[in-house]
Amino acid sequence: MTVKEIIGECLLRMGRKNFLESETLSDEEKSVKETLIASLNSAYFEIATEHMPYIKDEKVRAKDKTIFNRDLKSPMLYPISLNREGAKAKFKIFHDRLETDFDGEAVLRYAYPPEKLSETDSIEDSRMTLELLVAGTLSKYYFAMRAFDLASSYDSDFRYKLAYLKYKGKTMTLGRG
Repeated sequence: MTVKEIIGECLLRMGRKNFLESETLSDEEKSVKETLIASLNSAYFEIATEHMPYIKDEKVRAKDKTIFNRDLKSPMLYPISLNREGAKAKFKIFHDRLETDFDGEAVLRYAYPPEKLSETDSIEDSRMTLELLVAGTLSKYYFAMRAFDLASSYDSDFRYKLAYLKYKGKTMTLGRG
């Protein structure tokens, strides 16, 4: 789904005309569009960092028993595991590096943040639905506009949709008192 589709749906839910395809936009329309895109980025970042992280495996080399974050291909939010020769390796986490008990190659699995979205981008992650992103975007938008009743309503919807995705397909049992 495209950013334009998400913003267009947000505009419709706000009771506005979808002005994104217009040749020229008024200053007010430009402001609304920019604020909606910023709100979408905020919701998208929250989803991708706190609820459905993007994870990658990367070959790394420990030199002097240290792996620096700056040497990774993507910014690291947090490490998940470090595997060396098929076995888990121990490491300590610091703000700018990982310290290990070995020198040499290993595979680091870590979570990384999504890139900032622009008007022409698409979101290819099938876990993120249009409904989820619209609710999150409008929640963040209305908080920014200080329309707290609307923001709270969309935020509740956003949290419900996040919880649904988190537990979708998982068996849950309730304990007996």
